[in-house]
Amino acid sequence: MALNTNGILTDPSRGAEPSDWEHSTVTPVVTFTWHHTIPWNCLAAVWNGLVAGQHWAAVETFLRLVSAQDPAGAVRQIRSGTLMDRDRLHTQLTWQGWNIVEGPGGDFREGDPGEGYDKWSIQGLSNNQRSTVQAVDQLYMAMRPLAARPPRPGFATNVPNLSANEAKAVEKAMAQQMAALRGKPPMLWNPDAWEVVREGQADRKLPSLWRTPPIWRKRA
Repeated sequence: MALNTNGILTDPSRGAEPSDWEHSTVTPVVTFTWHHTIPWNCLAAVWNGLVAGQHWAAVETFLRLVSAQDPAGAVRQIRSGTLMDRDRLHTQLTWQGWNIVEGPGGDFREGDPGEGYDKWSIQGLSNNQRSTVQAVDQLYMAMRPLAARPPRPGFATNVPNLSANEAKAVEKAMAQQMAALRGKPPMLWNPDAWEVVREGQADRKLPSLWRTPPIWRKRA
């Protein structure tokens, strides 16, 4: 299992996608996917750095931000190396609604950054979506430099060596964005948040299929 009983994520695997998340459906069919805004590798590295450094107040704040059950109890289990319900926590660490935007995937999207930061324009967003995007931007600015720190001695490269001051800084950033982010659902397909690179043409005989598939890119 990627998430150990001591709370450390030992490989870059993502947790299982939440079972109750469903993609939008359109006709003709478009392949939609869940795009991480803050890359999973950044989230995982910051989490690992906080746990390995025993920065327990920041770990508990991280757990509250991802809506974990009984954050204080989870911290006690991590400290004793007896973390339970690791599958659920792995999913919660990976798939937070506030960090996910549904959009075209594969050949339907141009310019996917992969494991890079997927910064979104606020153009075409509702006020609620705009506040979420802006809060995630602020959180990423606090997390990004920490994820790039050299590894902690005795740990793998995805476990940055974070000082007490760095842990306090990211804890403060998470606490500041808590009200705007905690418990938010994913941002579902919103065509106004995307630019059409190529108009699609449906098949005349089989309108559920594309003759020429459309291509989108996120608004700059």
